[in-house]
Amino acid sequence: MFPVRSIVKAAPAVSRMVVSTRTVSAPPRNRIPFAEKIGLGSIMIGAIISGPIWVLVHIQDYQKRD
Repeated sequence: MFPVRSIVKAAPAVSRMVVSTRTVSAPPRNRIPFAEKIGLGSIMIGAIISGPIWVLVHIQDYQKRD
């Protein structure tokens, strides 16, 4: 069967090994220009929707039966 007992016994030891990190929230160090945000956003949106658009444009090819 599964070694459930050994997992349950090891769980407290594993939880003690986890290292906590501190995160300091602050304003960004470098301001990103608005034009760069628009450009990169456009590239990401284009990359995401290019696959579905390709399928929709070629839907007739997928529906053909030989």
